[in-house]
Amino acid sequence: MPLSRASGRRLASGRPFDESDSIQIHGARRKPIQTMKIDKGKVLEALRHRGQHSRADWVDRELPDRIDIAQHSGILATLNLNPADLADPPS
Repeated sequence: MPLSRASGRRLASGRPFDESDSIQIHGARRKPIQTMKIDKGKVLEALRHRGQHSRADWVDRELPDRIDIAQHSGILATLNLNPADLADPPS
């Protein structure tokens, strides 16, 4: 049976895998992943408290108002900020 050119994968039924197909675990659909986010104001406050005003200005220009910890973990590490100290509750 030839594989689908788009993904090269097929479901157990033989139907080509479609990216819109939900992943199922033991017959139940996965719940959406909750992401931890930080309010940009907390990051700016922490940087300015340390006297790092130019870094705070850069963060203010470049990052969104709600900073996703997973997506921006490298930047937070470079800024020597611990996300656990600044994180809002899961959304």
